Amino acid sequence: MAQIGQEIANPRTGQRVRFVETVSASAGARLVLECVSLPSEEREPEHVHPYQTNRFAVHRGALRFRIAGRERVVAAGEEVSIPPGTPHHFWVEGSEPAEYRQEFEPALNTEAFFEALFGLAQAGRLSRSGMPPVLLLGVFGQSFWSTVRLTRPPIWVQWFTFAVLGPLGRLLGQRLPSARDGDSGWRIGEETLPESRDSRLSLITLDMWWRSDIWWRK
Repeated sequence: MAQIGQEIANPRTGQRVRFVETVSASAGARLVLECVSLPSEEREPEHVHPYQTNRFAVHRGALRFRIAGRERVVAAGEEVSIPPGTPHHFWVEGSEPAEYRQEFEPALNTEAFFEALFGLAQAGRLSRSGMPPVLLLGVFGQSFWSTVRLTRPPIWVQWFTFAVLGPLGRLLGQRLPSARDGDSGWRIGEETLPESRDSRLSLITLDMWWRSDIWWRK
């Protein structure tokens, strides 16, 4: 459980997040974050928050959003609100860092999502595309299914993948990191999954997702 004022960082993207209003402080009504994102070629995948409104208020710099297929730039002093279920993603516009406030309403388990995602990034356990190790992919996807979903591959492919990998990952002792963890938190018994094997499995899973998406769109 995050604490007000606590800051976490994602070394893969350079993004920093400070918790302003936590789930416990708002009784689940909202999660409020102060964020800093750096200019980068790295972009988050397009996604939806099925049951949440996601609001942004830019303090400094600018963010470029793609919302429901349309792009717009939100500059310092401007705000944007994204309704539940709306496909979107964003990135820094220009060469300067962007500072902004982000709100999720209701909070659901978005706080735990950021803790887990940034924890995996800090441990170097995300692929170049930002995918968790394959044995954690199902656990991750099932844990945050009501919070965030990718727009590709199709929802049924994601659901089936998580349904298969989630129980397997838990059976093998996989768990997600949180802000209170003092260790890496993704061990299989007493042995850490070898990085080379883990990377190969992640690439195989990613390739299966890509192929299913190509098939679905034909």
